[in-house]
Amino acid sequence: MILRACIRLAAVLALRNQTWAGARVYDSNNMPLPSALKEMPAPFIAVFTERDQRKVEGGRAVAPAERELSVTIEFGLASKVEQKTGGPAIEIPSSDSSFELALDVIENQVIKALVTGPTNEWGEFWKAFCTSITRTTGERAGEAERGARWAARQLTLIVDTIADPAPGVPLGADHPVTLFLARLRQMTDEPTAAKYADLISSELSATSAPEWEQAAALLGLTGREAQSLGMSVEGSDAIDPNTYDPATDGPDVEVT
Repeated sequence: MILRACIRLAAVLALRNQTWAGARVYDSNNMPLPSALKEMPAPFIAVFTERDQRKVEGGRAVAPAERELSVTIEFGLASKVEQKTGGPAIEIPSSDSSFELALDVIENQVIKALVTGPTNEWGEFWKAFCTSITRTTGERAGEAERGARWAARQLTLIVDTIADPAPGVPLGADHPVTLFLARLRQMTDEPTAAKYADLISSELSATSAPEWEQAAALLGLTGREAQSLGMSVEGSDAIDPNTYDPATDGPDVEVT
């Protein structure tokens, strides 16, 4: 959903040039890990949002439900590391123990960028979206074949989040998503950022729906259920779910 995209983008921007991976931080690189490390032997990071569970207490009220979202940060390397920025020059040789040390350092840098570092602008956005971390898990992978070594780890943060933007409810000027999209549009050095912001914005409500429609959307009620509760208003121009087609009735968005 919309918030997952914001969480991934915020994480990618928070991690760029904050770890030994440098600018090699990617949103959802789905290439198999061994293949990715052959193409990118230098340290790299990929950010994914995976399992997304919500505890719905009866009915269909998905939006306000307690959430467990898995944010996975995958990082690996297959070459020696030469770190020359952000401190003294460091060279990590190509060996099993050295690779493990490099992964430990990168994981520490990831946590600092996303969670414990209060001066990272994009990390602050990430924390505004992810209101709590309920637990973390980590796994490693590695291989040495014909003299070629690679090592990698997956760090998964299980988080609760703010609610996804509700249909028919425009976001306030100080809402974290509003502020995040505005900041994306200011990124002159990242040409795709404004396009992503426009794409996400196209899924947000620009005008307020009637209050009863907002409440019905939040609770996941059908029009008939809303009427039975005395919520709906006759003559409303509410969308008819039986005839609405998002492909033709939704906003026009060009994705390149």
